[in-house]
Amino acid sequence: MINSLLSSTKFLSFEKMTSEDLVSIVYCLGCGFDKAKPRVALIKDKRPSDAVWELEEGLSAHYDVVTLDRVQQDPRAADITAMVSECDIENVNLVIGIGGGSVMDSAKALAMLAENGGYLEDYLGPNPRRTIQRKGLPLLLVPTTAGTGSEATKVGVYTAPSGRKFTLGSPFLQADAAVLSGALAATMPPSLTASTGFDALSHALESIWNKNATQLTLDAAIRAATMVLRALPHAYQASLTKAQGFQVCDADNSTISNYFLEDNKNHNENQSVNAVFLNMLEAASSAGIAFSITGTALVHALSFVLSEDWHIPHGAACAFTLDDAYRLQARDRRVKASLEILANHVLSPRNQETDKDRQYLQSDDPVEQLIAHIVGLKTAMKLPSTFGDLGIEIDREQIKKRFERAFDDPKMANSMPQVTQDEIYALLEAKL
Repeated sequence: MINSLLSSTKFLSFEKMTSEDLVSIVYCLGCGFDKAKPRVALIKDKRPSDAVWELEEGLSAHYDVVTLDRVQQDPRAADITAMVSECDIENVNLVIGIGGGSVMDSAKALAMLAENGGYLEDYLGPNPRRTIQRKGLPLLLVPTTAGTGSEATKVGVYTAPSGRKFTLGSPFLQADAAVLSGALAATMPPSLTASTGFDALSHALESIWNKNATQLTLDAAIRAATMVLRALPHAYQASLTKAQGFQVCDADNSTISNYFLEDNKNHNENQSVNAVFLNMLEAASSAGIAFSITGTALVHALSFVLSEDWHIPHGAACAFTLDDAYRLQARDRRVKASLEILANHVLSPRNQETDKDRQYLQSDDPVEQLIAHIVGLKTAMKLPSTFGDLGIEIDREQIKKRFERAFDDPKMANSMPQVTQDEIYALLEAKL
C-alpha cells in the first residue's frame, strides 16, 4: 500500500476490488449522507469492460449514479463542458473516475468546475482567463491502466478548442482517495501495458533530471523508477501470456524473459496475475507522486507535439525519446550520481553474476548499463524508436517546423542540464 507524506491522496490497494468494496469506500468518504440517495457522477470511457460494469452496477444499487462516458484520448474541453451539463453538477455529491489517464483527468476537471464555475478552456493556456480558487467536489479515482499516475497528481492534461494540449495544475485538483485494483489493470493488452509502463518510467526519470528536484523528491523518484523497472517486465509478460493463450515463447516475444531481475524473479513466479499488476499500479502511482512535485521535462514536452499533430498515444510518445533524453541528461554530475544510485538498485551484483549474456553488461559504467537495460526493454516491448515505427513521414525541415513550439513549453525548461534546440533537433533527426 502507498503511504506518502508527499501526497494528500489516500490510497487503498486490492488484488481485486469488488463492488461491495467500492460501496464501502464511497460510504467512508462521507459523501451526501444527509440525502436519502446521494448522487454520484461516474466517469468512464466507451470501451467495454465487464469489470468496470460490475463496479458500476454495484454502486448503482446504493447511490444515484449518473454515468458519463464522453471521454476521448487527450480529453477535450468541449466534452468536459458537456458532461458538466449532462450530470446536473449542482446536485452531485461525489465524482468517481474509473479508467485510464484521460478518464481520471476528466473526472478532476468535472469536480473542479462544479465548485469553481466557468468553462474548462477558461483555465487553460499560458494566460488563462480564470484560475482555480477552491477545492472541487469530493473525488475518488480508480485507475485501470498503470502509467499516467493521474490518481496521485495535482495536474490534468486537456485539449483546448485550438487543438493544443495544456497541463492544468493546482493542489485543488488532487483526488481525495485512489483505489488500486490489480484485476482492473490486468485487463490491459500487451501494447497498452508497455506504453503506460514507459509513461510511468518517464515520470520517475524526469523527476530525477529536473531543476525542481530536492533530496526528498530525488529519493522518491529513484524509488519509483526502481519499482517500475522491477514491475514492468513481469506485468508485460503476464499480459502477453493472457493475450496469446499462454503461448509466449515465440521468436518475437521470448526476449522479454531476459529482463526479469533474478532477485525478484522467484517471488513474482508465485504471484497471481492480479498481484503482478497491483505492483505495477503502485509503481505508477509512486512515479505520479514524484512528478506531481517537480513537474515533467523534455520527454513530455516533445510527446505533446507527437500527440497533437499525429495523435500518437501518450505512453508511446514518451517512450519515443526517453532513452535519448537519458543520455543527454546524464551529462550532469548530480543527475548522473542519482542515476548511478538507481542503477545499483535495479542491477544488483547478483543479477550481473547470473545474467552474463545481458546487453547492459557490455559496459562497466552502471549508468550505461542501466540505459542499455532500458533500451532492451523498449525493444522487447516493441515500442517506437524511429519516425517510421510511428508511421510518420517527415524530413529535417519539417522536424524544425513541427517541434519548434516544444521550446515554448514550460516542461522543456525543467530539464537539468538545459538542452539546446540544436541538440533536440539532432536527436529527432537521428530518428528519420
